[in-house]
Amino acid sequence: MPARNKTKLTIPAIKVTQWLPEWEEVTFNSKALQSRPKPYFYILSVRSSNLKALTGVYRRSARPGEPRAKDPNVQRGHEEERSGIIREFVKYGFPWCEMGKANRQAQDAHLLRKPGWLPTAIIVNILKPGDERNGIQIGKNDVLRVTDENNNLAKLELPKDFTGPDWEPETIFPLEVVDGQHRLWAFEDFEPGGEFDLPVVAFHGLDRSWQAYLFWSVNITPKKINRSLGRLPECKRAYFAALREIGKAQGEPCRPVLSGDPGESESTPVRKKRGRLSNSFLAAICDIE
Repeated sequence: MPARNKTKLTIPAIKVTQWLPEWEEVTFNSKALQSRPKPYFYILSVRSSNLKALTGVYRRSARPGEPRAKDPNVQRGHEEERSGIIREFVKYGFPWCEMGKANRQAQDAHLLRKPGWLPTAIIVNILKPGDERNGIQIGKNDVLRVTDENNNLAKLELPKDFTGPDWEPETIFPLEVVDGQHRLWAFEDFEPGGEFDLPVVAFHGLDRSWQAYLFWSVNITPKKINRSLGRLPECKRAYFAALREIGKAQGEPCRPVLSGDPGESESTPVRKKRGRLSNSFLAAICDIE
């Protein structure tokens, strides 16, 4: 949560340096929107409502083609169903977020409610003074200023007149979302109320082409977790072993819910049903965004 410093709000951050000698061979070209990036980025914690306000992400239309004069973000269009699932996950965890009304009213269904943690960082870019988006230059009163301090620490100073969730910039929003827009949209018309911050990785002045490349490298390059992973024997063995260790630590049995465990005595249909649930759960926790 931002800390108030006189009339300004500041957010503490950790400076993370990442640069290799091999990267000096990369061709940097500002005309191609690939200007040389800073050799570091920042990690910080931001209240979800404040992050929405600083990016303007919740003001975006779900319909493609409509003008967004103040919106510098370049991500794909909003999939409302996707954000809705994430919203339900945040509130109730898995598997409650995917259960229908009838199942939620079943006896002991409340035992399936869990915390809906979102530990994966949202990636943003902080606009520099003078940056333009859609022909509009960010004004000095809308800039989010970054000050590096000692021991790899930094602070981000929010616009002087920043008032929270209802804040509007004079020109354009100071943050643009590189990855994680649907997690932010999940908080549309939903205010957690309690302490709910989001982890954020923030680049500063990252050129537009590098943003697209970063989004691609995060979402396309890594090999996605296969949703059939839960059926692999080695995955099952590890899953069963972990549950048994948890059971020993708690002093009571902790039964697996994947089918195929030699120790299970349930009928085949029941085991298959429980196995499908666990396979879906494995996919959900690995690929929520």
